[in-house]
Amino acid sequence: MGTITAAMIDSREPEWVQRLPFGGAMTTVTALDYGDFWATTADGSLVCVERKTPTDFLGSLKDNRVMLQVAGMKRLTPWAYLVITGALTPSANGSVIADGRVTGWKWESVQGGLLSIQEMGVNVIYCTNDHDYEAAVLRLCNRE
Repeated sequence: MGTITAAMIDSREPEWVQRLPFGGAMTTVTALDYGDFWATTADGSLVCVERKTPTDFLGSLKDNRVMLQVAGMKRLTPWAYLVITGALTPSANGSVIADGRVTGWKWESVQGGLLSIQEMGVNVIYCTNDHDYEAAVLRLCNRE
Protein backbone atom coordinates (compact mmCIF):
# COMPACT_ATOMS: atom_id res chain seq x y z
CA MET A 1 0.00 0.00 0.00
CA GLY A 2 1.77 3.19 1.07
CA THR A 3 1.09 6.85 1.48
CA ILE A 4 -2.51 8.03 1.06
CA THR A 5 -2.83 9.82 -2.26
CA ALA A 6 -6.51 10.77 -1.96
CA ALA A 7 -9.34 10.07 0.46
CA MET A 8 -13.10 10.29 0.78
CA ILE A 9 -14.72 10.80 4.16
CA ASP A 10 -18.36 9.95 4.70
CA SER A 11 -20.54 13.04 5.05
CA ARG A 12 -22.29 11.48 8.07
CA GLU A 13 -19.03 11.41 10.04
CA PRO A 14 -18.65 14.04 12.78
CA GLU A 15 -17.11 17.33 11.73
CA TRP A 16 -13.91 16.60 13.68
CA VAL A 17 -13.33 13.52 11.48
CA GLN A 18 -14.12 15.46 8.31
CA ARG A 19 -11.42 18.00 9.23
CA LEU A 20 -8.63 15.47 9.85
CA PRO A 21 -5.70 15.94 7.44
CA PHE A 22 -4.86 12.22 7.03
CA GLY A 23 -1.20 12.92 6.42
CA GLY A 24 -1.84 15.87 4.11
CA ALA A 25 -3.71 13.81 1.52
CA MET A 26 -6.26 15.42 -0.75
CA THR A 27 -9.63 14.68 0.91
CA THR A 28 -13.25 15.19 -0.01
CA VAL A 29 -16.40 14.74 2.07
CA THR A 30 -19.19 12.81 0.37
CA ALA A 31 -21.84 10.20 1.10
CA LEU A 32 -20.25 6.74 0.98
CA ASP A 33 -22.30 3.61 0.42
CA TYR A 34 -20.17 1.57 2.84
CA GLY A 35 -17.58 2.55 5.40
CA ASP A 36 -16.64 5.93 6.75
CA PHE A 37 -13.31 6.44 5.00
CA TRP A 38 -11.95 5.35 1.62
CA ALA A 39 -8.37 6.01 0.60
CA THR A 40 -6.28 5.29 -2.43
CA THR A 41 -2.63 4.64 -1.70
CA ALA A 42 0.59 5.14 -3.63
CA ASP A 43 0.47 1.59 -5.01
CA GLY A 44 -3.13 2.03 -6.23
CA SER A 45 -4.81 0.05 -3.45
CA LEU A 46 -8.20 1.04 -2.05
CA VAL A 47 -8.43 1.00 1.75
CA CYS A 48 -11.88 1.14 3.36
CA VAL A 49 -12.45 1.83 7.04
CA GLU A 50 -15.59 1.66 9.16
CA ARG A 51 -15.10 3.69 12.36
CA LYS A 52 -17.04 2.73 15.49
CA THR A 53 -16.92 3.84 19.08
CA PRO A 54 -17.30 0.85 21.41
CA THR A 55 -20.92 1.80 22.21
CA ASP A 56 -21.76 2.38 18.54
CA PHE A 57 -20.21 -0.96 17.66
CA LEU A 58 -22.47 -2.75 20.15
CA GLY A 59 -25.56 -0.94 18.83
CA SER A 60 -24.71 -1.77 15.23
CA LEU A 61 -23.99 -5.38 16.18
CA LYS A 62 -27.43 -5.62 17.78
CA ASP A 63 -29.28 -4.44 14.66
CA ASN A 64 -26.87 -6.24 12.26
CA ARG A 65 -25.94 -2.92 10.61
CA VAL A 66 -22.20 -3.49 11.10
CA MET A 67 -22.40 -6.81 9.24
CA LEU A 68 -23.98 -5.10 6.22
CA GLN A 69 -21.41 -2.30 6.37
CA VAL A 70 -18.36 -4.57 6.51
CA ALA A 71 -19.76 -6.92 3.84
CA GLY A 72 -20.17 -3.94 1.51
CA MET A 73 -16.61 -2.78 2.16
CA LYS A 74 -15.24 -6.27 1.57
CA ARG A 75 -16.93 -6.39 -1.84
CA LEU A 76 -15.04 -3.20 -2.76
CA THR A 77 -11.54 -4.13 -1.61
CA PRO A 78 -9.49 -6.78 0.19
CA TRP A 79 -8.19 -3.92 2.36
CA ALA A 80 -11.29 -3.47 4.55
CA TYR A 81 -11.01 -2.62 8.23
CA LEU A 82 -13.26 -2.07 11.22
CA VAL A 83 -11.58 0.42 13.57
CA ILE A 84 -13.00 0.56 17.09
CA THR A 85 -11.97 3.78 18.82
CA GLY A 86 -11.71 2.53 22.37
CA ALA A 87 -11.68 -0.66 24.37
CA LEU A 88 -14.16 -3.45 24.82
CA THR A 89 -13.22 -5.36 27.95
CA PRO A 90 -14.79 -8.17 29.95
CA SER A 91 -16.13 -7.54 33.43
CA ALA A 92 -15.64 -10.01 36.26
CA ASN A 93 -19.10 -11.51 35.60
CA GLY A 94 -18.62 -11.89 31.83
CA SER A 95 -20.38 -8.73 30.69
CA VAL A 96 -18.82 -6.22 28.32
CA ILE A 97 -17.43 -2.90 29.51
CA ALA A 98 -17.64 -0.24 26.78
CA ASP A 99 -16.87 3.47 27.11
CA GLY A 100 -16.32 3.04 30.84
CA ARG A 101 -19.63 1.39 31.68
CA VAL A 102 -20.84 -2.17 32.09
CA THR A 103 -23.26 -3.06 29.31
CA GLY A 104 -25.91 -5.75 29.05
CA TRP A 105 -23.80 -7.58 26.46
CA LYS A 106 -22.17 -10.93 27.21
CA TRP A 107 -18.46 -11.06 26.43
CA GLU A 108 -18.76 -14.30 24.45
CA SER A 109 -21.53 -12.82 22.26
CA VAL A 110 -19.43 -9.81 21.32
CA GLN A 111 -16.41 -12.00 20.66
CA GLY A 112 -18.58 -14.12 18.38
CA GLY A 113 -19.64 -11.01 16.45
CA LEU A 114 -16.04 -9.85 16.10
CA LEU A 115 -15.00 -13.31 14.94
CA SER A 116 -17.78 -13.33 12.33
CA ILE A 117 -16.54 -9.99 10.97
CA GLN A 118 -13.00 -11.31 10.73
CA GLU A 119 -14.21 -14.51 9.06
CA MET A 120 -15.83 -12.27 6.40
CA GLY A 121 -12.29 -11.07 5.67
CA VAL A 122 -12.51 -7.71 7.40
CA ASN A 123 -9.76 -7.01 9.91
CA VAL A 124 -10.68 -5.52 13.27
CA ILE A 125 -8.32 -3.14 15.01
CA TYR A 126 -8.59 -0.92 18.04
CA CYS A 127 -7.15 2.50 18.55
CA THR A 128 -6.78 4.16 21.91
CA ASN A 129 -9.55 6.73 21.42
CA ASP A 130 -10.88 9.27 18.91
CA HIS A 131 -7.61 11.21 19.08
CA ASP A 132 -5.72 8.15 17.78
CA TYR A 133 -8.07 7.53 14.83
CA GLU A 134 -6.13 9.46 12.19
CA ALA A 135 -2.85 7.83 13.24
CA ALA A 136 -4.50 4.38 13.16
CA VAL A 137 -5.76 4.98 9.60
CA LEU A 138 -2.31 6.17 8.52
CA ARG A 139 -0.74 3.06 10.05
CA LEU A 140 -3.17 0.86 8.09
CA CYS A 141 -2.52 2.65 4.81
CA ASN A 142 1.26 2.73 5.26
CA ARG A 143 1.55 -1.04 5.73
CA GLU A 144 3.47 -3.03 3.14
